[in-house]
Amino acid sequence: MARVLCIEIGYATTRMVEMDYKVKNPVLYQCIEVETPKDAVLDGYIARDRIEEVKEVLLNKLDDNMIKTKNVVFSVYSSKIITREVLLPAVKLKQVAGVIEANLSEYFPMDLEDHLITHKILHTYDKDDENAGRHRTLLVAAEKELIRAYETLAELCDFTIESIDYMGNAVQQAVKAMVGAEAELFVKIEPESAVVTIIKDGSQVLQRTANYGIGRPIEDKEDLDEAIGFLTGTLQRIIDFYTAQSDGNVVTAINVIGTYSENARVLQTIQDRMGIPCQYLPNIEGVKMMLTVSSDIWISAYVGCIGAAFAPIGMMNIQPRGKYDVDYFNASILLMILVILSCVAIAFASISPYQEQLEEQAKLQEQEATYLPAEAVYQQHKASMAMYKKVVVGNLMTAHANDGLLNFLAELEEKLPKDVHVLAFTSNDIEAVITMRVEDKEMAAGVIKTLREFDSVMTLNVESLREESAPREGEAVLVAPTEYVEFSINLIYYPFDVEEPESVEGSLESAKDTEEEETEEVSDTESTQ
Repeated sequence: MARVLCIEIGYATTRMVEMDYKVKNPVLYQCIEVETPKDAVLDGYIARDRIEEVKEVLLNKLDDNMIKTKNVVFSVYSSKIITREVLLPAVKLKQVAGVIEANLSEYFPMDLEDHLITHKILHTYDKDDENAGRHRTLLVAAEKELIRAYETLAELCDFTIESIDYMGNAVQQAVKAMVGAEAELFVKIEPESAVVTIIKDGSQVLQRTANYGIGRPIEDKEDLDEAIGFLTGTLQRIIDFYTAQSDGNVVTAINVIGTYSENARVLQTIQDRMGIPCQYLPNIEGVKMMLTVSSDIWISAYVGCIGAAFAPIGMMNIQPRGKYDVDYFNASILLMILVILSCVAIAFASISPYQEQLEEQAKLQEQEATYLPAEAVYQQHKASMAMYKKVVVGNLMTAHANDGLLNFLAELEEKLPKDVHVLAFTSNDIEAVITMRVEDKEMAAGVIKTLREFDSVMTLNVESLREESAPREGEAVLVAPTEYVEFSINLIYYPFDVEEPESVEGSLESAKDTEEEETEEVSDTESTQ
């Protein structure tokens, strides 16, 4: 069984895992980590003038642990790696690459001359689905310079590259077998940013990158506190987006992995602010560890390495060395055969009747003449839609954000339980801050969940939550609760929106139907009189 060395080179720490390659239940032989040379790696890019230092660090650590494996898989993460999820038509798997290449400018509206493009089919819909046969596909675009640095490092270390994987794919491959019918969120927290993946029924349904917005790696406690604040806000937006796009399905658990998965304060802060059960990833299902793996290993930190050995996505400028040795004699014979077959094919192709092409051309010209009047109708339609949109914009300008406050107060009066005491309420046209008192944390969680489901609330964050005790003074208060929970929330109203009809024609037809109904009602009234 082939072994590989999976390597993840991070900003502060480089991790290496020696394990079986592309097997269902791999064995981990060694898990080691070493400090990355300072400023040698930033956002996944290895500095050209520091690559020798990285090489020395890797080889020295491998020698210290007597690891001789030379076949490697790099797990690379960078915010410069661009991902897109697209829905491809129902074509054969061997035709997928051609479809992607033909529509590449639509998927990535940018210059991709200096990028490598690869893809991975996430799901193919079965025949009972409305998208029967279509492929939900992940596209990954990485700069060639980023990948070339890892290939250069492998050459300096005398490694044979089996594959180069994208960190998002590695995480998904490692944990997908652990998730059932309920959606779970996995967040790999690293010093520069985080990879957020939502998995349901073993399949990736959403993946995003959470940049901390501070433009620098996490260096100290203040940086970490600021990063956690940005991260929880991003996680809430990702979860809200997933819930809206999946017909109300909710995320039931948050799993913290990566460099900061050992930090208890990170875990507790995310759980307090999100109101969703949060846990460390205790193990990886199906992975066996040899006795050579230290019992002190924090498995959550090695997910990016381990997952890369399951099914890497394969971002490479060059083919793996040693895989395609060329027999030039046989290759020359094969080339001669291909030339002969090509000549024969060209000869047969020239026999095709020219008349068929002429008839096809005449048919297309006839169709063009038939559909020419439709162009005038289309131009009229575009002009009508442009005018209609101007009217809608004008109507929106008359709306006032106080409508959000009125809608919220109406819902609050209708849905808030009677046992909840509102201690303070401040609001403007956009957001509100409310302080409430309830009997216990369970009731607090229920109230927060209820508020998040308000139609008038766009986002909601819990600012603080604390337990308080009231002193007993006299018999009159003996029946009153002695403990309660106070919490403060910050919420943003949904902006006042005017629903835009699908088309101008639909609006006119609807107006016409309404006019006909009113006419019929007037006629019925006159007949009755």
